[in-house]
Amino acid sequence: MEYDTNLELWDYINKNRNALNEKNKFYCIQFPKNIYYFLKHTKKSDIMKPIIIGLAGHYILEPSKRKILEKQIYKPIFNQVLEVVNKYFSDYLNLDFKTSYDDDGEETNESEIATQSFRDKFHEVYGKYAKNSIMYQLVNPYDNIEKYNLASFEDDFDIKLNHAFMTYIDWDSIVINGEKDSLDRSESKKEPLMRWRNDILRHHKNLDLQKFYERV
Repeated sequence: MEYDTNLELWDYINKNRNALNEKNKFYCIQFPKNIYYFLKHTKKSDIMKPIIIGLAGHYILEPSKRKILEKQIYKPIFNQVLEVVNKYFSDYLNLDFKTSYDDDGEETNESEIATQSFRDKFHEVYGKYAKNSIMYQLVNPYDNIEKYNLASFEDDFDIKLNHAFMTYIDWDSIVINGEKDSLDRSESKKEPLMRWRNDILRHHKNLDLQKFYERV
């Protein structure tokens, strides 16, 4: 179910604002820019390839998180991640990418060499497997470890998306039937509201939103 919903995010970003409205009416979702551009500029049929190889990179670089990845990722997708790991990155499975020290307490260059070697290998494999140079910066594990601080993801790798929605009960009574309501209201910019209105009318062409707007 979650896997299907994640794919529907592609539909939502690519102009079908009704894609997520099976249970609620969503009218605002905040995406991190790199996720938005990733979904916006990747064909739906190709969307999993960059994700799979990106997850394979995290699997190598975050050995302490491998069980979490296995638990959270949709099993057929996780199996594909393991296939990529075993086919292309098996030599890196047991390498230590953390800073190491010699007997005198001085930093060694072993982790730096391992990291650079894997970085080069990831770049090479990504070019062959994903064939999507625009998306490279959005899924390569080095940039995203820094952006999302994955070391602080103690129990999951979920990225939370702030969102706003109306239940269908509220939608029917307030928007469709024009009934009064006691929902909280706050100051908001006009532009997002008008964008939402235009998206809604795209899928509900005969809907009269005038009564609703009189109370906003």
